[in-house]
Amino acid sequence: AGFSSLGFTLAGFVPRCAVEAQPKLAALHKVMHPNVPVITADITDDATAALIHDACPEPATIMAGIACQPYSRAGKQDGGQDARAATLPAAMRLTHWLQAPILVLECVVPARSNEYVLAHLRELETQLRYHVVDCTLKLEDTWSAMRYRWWMVATHRRLGRVYIPDYPKGSPLVVRDLMPY
Repeated sequence: AGFSSLGFTLAGFVPRCAVEAQPKLAALHKVMHPNVPVITADITDDATAALIHDACPEPATIMAGIACQPYSRAGKQDGGQDARAATLPAAMRLTHWLQAPILVLECVVPARSNEYVLAHLRELETQLRYHVVDCTLKLEDTWSAMRYRWWMVATHRRLGRVYIPDYPKGSPLVVRDLMPY
């Protein structure tokens, strides 16, 4: 639906297009981001790369929320044995095929230590020669919610390595700031 795009837009990014496999979420994305073309397709389908290139021919940052179920404590934690884990190598293929200078991934924290994920990140570093950094951000550090997310940023070797700062600590917000009644 493009929720991450809201934050990335506030950080100065300009969304060029979006890809969503679920038609209802693609429709919601169109409502939330009316000026951003939405491609209703599956990133694991190789033909999707051509659709993205048609909508956005210039190299751009790719941001992907990879499927979390293969790594989540709420899922079976089957890693690469779960068919939904194919979103990780698919995002990496898109990065290569579309010549993206930056790949940003977001997922549940257990993905960070999953051997399937780690093996793919090593290939991103060795085969594609991207610099890979990651971190875990705790939303509770800045907002009245408990949600941990793993973030990974891979940058093309010519851009160098980036630094992901920690969230600022000590938010004065409480639940009643969000829901006053």
